[in-house]
Amino acid sequence: MNHNDPYLWLEDLNDKKVLEWAYEQDRIAREHVRASSERLYGRLLQLYEEPLPYAFRVTRTGYIYMVRGRDYRLRIRYRDGEERDIVSSENLGPDAIISWYAARDEGDVVAYYHSSGGRDVGFLDVVDIESGELIDRIEGSVHGIVFLGRDRFYYSRFYRSGKCPDGVSAPCDRVFLRSSGKEEMVFGAGIPTSNFILVKSSSDMGSALITISYGWHRSRIYFGDLLRPESWVEIYGGDFVSHPIDRVGGCVLIVTYDQGGMGRIACISDSRVEEIVGERDEHLSSAAILDNVILAVYTDKDYCYSKIHYYSVKGDLLGRYIPETPSTINLYMDRGFEGEILVEMTSYVQRYRVLRIGRDLSVGVIAESRRLEDIDIDHGWARSHDGARIHYFIVGKRGSKPSRIVLYGYGGFGISLTPNYYLWSIPLIED
Repeated sequence: MNHNDPYLWLEDLNDKKVLEWAYEQDRIAREHVRASSERLYGRLLQLYEEPLPYAFRVTRTGYIYMVRGRDYRLRIRYRDGEERDIVSSENLGPDAIISWYAARDEGDVVAYYHSSGGRDVGFLDVVDIESGELIDRIEGSVHGIVFLGRDRFYYSRFYRSGKCPDGVSAPCDRVFLRSSGKEEMVFGAGIPTSNFILVKSSSDMGSALITISYGWHRSRIYFGDLLRPESWVEIYGGDFVSHPIDRVGGCVLIVTYDQGGMGRIACISDSRVEEIVGERDEHLSSAAILDNVILAVYTDKDYCYSKIHYYSVKGDLLGRYIPETPSTINLYMDRGFEGEILVEMTSYVQRYRVLRIGRDLSVGVIAESRRLEDIDIDHGWARSHDGARIHYFIVGKRGSKPSRIVLYGYGGFGISLTPNYYLWSIPLIED
């Protein structure tokens, strides 16, 4: 702790002087921005209410995705191009928010989690996509659905208070098997407080791949027969983050940050660890598998935007995808389905662009927003007072000579800012 920090006294929230300082700074800030706020309110509201599609998933029936605008919607785009809503938050109650969803590969059943105002405790509804029939409903704080059938699935229940069924004090996670409205706890007994469990299936639906995480910096991977929770055993982990990608043959592919923290891809087989893609001097932000091709998303070390490297399961580099505009790439799913995977991108000039990557590594666009024109993007490096090099982007209207600058940054939890479509910045740039 730096005891010479002149702002250290502000950490004592019980100090009356701290509260007085905070209220005074709030008053000053509100007075400073009031005129601009009144002028820009209507324009910003319109920008924030523009529909944003995200969380795309490939199923046999079509693409399922969410849309956020004035409300939250879960939609499906069929293979013939027809689209429709599966559910809208307007029909779920006042202030309802749909937080996430899971779908069967067949595209016939979907589960979505919703709550009032985004509260921690809500409802998981399992519905038939075509008929809208409510197959099942679970109340609580739940996540991590793995379908085994239309009305049979695993899920994780998070206990925020009290104790888990095995007597461990909250907060704690436990995995349940739900079938025809009845359930039993099948995994997690004895796992200590503050460990969180995520279960997913392998592409062939034969294996369970489980991540048990403690905070942001430690996790363990378990593996076993999908239908036999008693076979799920730890295969890798430590005082670092790791998570599974998929099982390929007799190999469990994982992403692990067990060396210098930049990330590598390894194969776990019979308790042996074989490196597939070694750690680079660029951060591995995520990875996915499409048939026998690994998609590894890296943050470029010089320009700090996302790019994709394609590798074989042997670790051979097959090619790269580099966006034309500095962008951030998100993989909502970490495995493809029937020869395709969907990739979501955002940048300073485009809110969303959704790419379809085929098994031949062809790239097509299936959805995109309008693109801002006449915008210049530059970048550079600055040096902090402690000597650390800090990358920055400068975004502005082409040909303009700005008299002011808005400086925005973040660096908590090991998360760096990469290109994003900041809605609040659009009027400032365009004006």
